[in-house]
Amino acid sequence: MKLNFRHAVCSLSLMCFSPFSGAQVIDGVITSDELKGATLLNDFRQVEPETNKVSSDTTLVYIKNTEDGLYIAFENSQDKQSRVSRYHKRDEDSSADNNEVIVGFGNETSYYFSVSLGGGYSDAAYSFTNGYNYDVDLDWQFASSQNDDKWFTEILIPANIIATNINQDDPVLKLWFSREIKAKSEKFAFPYTKPDNPSFLLKQHEFQTAAYELDFDSRYEGYILNSGDSLTNSKLNYGLDFDFSIDSGKHKVMGTVKPDFGTAESDEIVLNYSSTETLRSDKRHFFSRNNELFNINFFDEVIVFHTRRVGDSSRSQEVDFAAKYFLNAGSAQYGAFVAQEESVVPGKRNNYALFRAKKDFDNAYVGVMSNYADIGGEISKVHTLDMAYWSDKSRINSMFIVSDDNAQSDSKNGFVYDFRHDYSEAFRFKSRGIYLEDGFDINSSGYNERGNIFKVSGRFEYIVNEPEEFVSSYTQAVGIQYSKNLTGYQLQDEYYYQIDATIFESSNLHFEYLYTESGFNDNTLDDNQVVHLPSLNSYYVEFTDEGHSIFEYSLSYQRYQQGLSDWTDSYYASTNAKISELFSIGVDTTIEKSNDWVIGESENELGRYKSDSDSYSLSGTFNFGKDNELIFKAEYQKVDAVNISMLSVDQAGNISSTSSGDDFLDEVVSAQVRYRVKLNDRLEVLVVYNKSSEKNYLGKNLKNKSKGFSDLLFENGEDVFISKIKYVF
Repeated sequence: MKLNFRHAVCSLSLMCFSPFSGAQVIDGVITSDELKGATLLNDFRQVEPETNKVSSDTTLVYIKNTEDGLYIAFENSQDKQSRVSRYHKRDEDSSADNNEVIVGFGNETSYYFSVSLGGGYSDAAYSFTNGYNYDVDLDWQFASSQNDDKWFTEILIPANIIATNINQDDPVLKLWFSREIKAKSEKFAFPYTKPDNPSFLLKQHEFQTAAYELDFDSRYEGYILNSGDSLTNSKLNYGLDFDFSIDSGKHKVMGTVKPDFGTAESDEIVLNYSSTETLRSDKRHFFSRNNELFNINFFDEVIVFHTRRVGDSSRSQEVDFAAKYFLNAGSAQYGAFVAQEESVVPGKRNNYALFRAKKDFDNAYVGVMSNYADIGGEISKVHTLDMAYWSDKSRINSMFIVSDDNAQSDSKNGFVYDFRHDYSEAFRFKSRGIYLEDGFDINSSGYNERGNIFKVSGRFEYIVNEPEEFVSSYTQAVGIQYSKNLTGYQLQDEYYYQIDATIFESSNLHFEYLYTESGFNDNTLDDNQVVHLPSLNSYYVEFTDEGHSIFEYSLSYQRYQQGLSDWTDSYYASTNAKISELFSIGVDTTIEKSNDWVIGESENELGRYKSDSDSYSLSGTFNFGKDNELIFKAEYQKVDAVNISMLSVDQAGNISSTSSGDDFLDEVVSAQVRYRVKLNDRLEVLVVYNKSSEKNYLGKNLKNKSKGFSDLLFENGEDVFISKIKYVF
């Protein structure tokens, strides 16, 4: 089948595309005409817990190729009284019964789609090595409906997504489907596997898709954005995002002029007293779309290319332009990225460049990437070699990194790995390791928490899935982590025991005990060395219940040592309730009391405090449909600390006490309202309003080492208003 898409668009948020033609109507109602020619899949087995049992509530999935794209329909049998239909906003964990699909294109990266009975939905890029990236917002169609006996989901994955990702020489999709029943804390899937299993990429269902061909497929998204705050006048921004595909998606070019910050969600306020920066995601449309090839992420400790660096207001006044190019050559993929921005250094421009190549094999891949950043005349280069291998029982991924920054006397090296082996369905082993030389820093264009560290961990898990009285299943885990500074004094080692159990069908219980041998942790972020004492013991218990049709809740208690001797008690409670079909509300509370709180204030210096910390938040969502949503959140945070003494630590780890320092109080009240409505196929409106009051905001009496992204449209300001109108024609 050959589809030729030639379209162009312009708007106030000028998005250019031509709607797909075809008779497929995505309304959640499955008709006999829609199922003609569809393939039926019905061998769903229980994967949570992993019992391989067939559910009494049957699940049927129909899939077929259409002119519009890949059509998927779920038919879920379930008693109406046991259904959970709470709404959740986009990309939040589903709090309702839901259907999931993962679509792979013959390589290691796939796309994830989820639709809940409550009308919530999620989409992400899924990677064997990097997990789920929810910053990706895809253009797809979905709907759900229900009657007395069953509930239904329809999904349409457009042809342009398939054509630009599939290997045109062998157009085979690799699919995985699941269905979650919240009232029983059960999940059923076809084929019988889970995304975190080593064999997942080998067991996906293969489906011959149509060889969708796009001679030329283009998209243009322009915008006019108004923003303002209490300190400056309103500012009118404008710009253009575009992308186009050539030769059935083999070549793809994307570009932006003055990226649209209006598509970004405002960041939450964080009281950060650690020595590492608060890691922010990136919702800017251009930077989050089709970024899977560049996404090399080791559990947020190392991110080789962190797009939030581009446009960081601490070093940039405005992004002039950015562009990406991708070549899909079947089992090999290539990508390049360039960007330029006006530097805060007068007369200078910041420049970024990146090249990526990746080769896929049947059960392995090898990739290389090179980053270049010129920030006000200071040049840094980062080169990586990453690889992965998987089989029925094992999987491993690893990465070698060389960082050459002009602030360093010579290049610095790093290595990370993640390994898992399943001895059986009941017993598995996991291990992770990280080695980063002293002075290692890739934060010019990437992100790493710290250099000067060696850390390796091992974890054994034992899983029991046979129901015993009120316990449906449980997992026991024991682990050890060995850590050290590559220079300086020793870090702490950790030993822990965990148990996770499903009880009373819909409830989950988590218990954890952690013991940390004495030592010190310098947490070096850059040239500033900050020291804090480690936890010596920690007890943690959490209870959650999601199975009620109206509400869900979570309760937790933690008792731990974060200072020299005394204990800290932390209490947390959360609930989310469905008030009506249109409105849900959530409340979160955290109370923490410590008689011995030790935090880094300056190089090799510690402040020892007694402290009370409180956090309360209220959030709500009005759901008038997937294209009409109002979200609000109000939060109060307070840290009240009384100084006991100041401590100094030398390189040998010896502690000396000095005179008492100052007390401090940090107190923040913040609120946000977001409203998004798509009035019709052409007109969409987005309004965001942030309000915060502050007192000693973010510990101004402390030398806070956070390097947060401070752009007005990302950070909650004192009083920020953003409005955007998008019109398509």
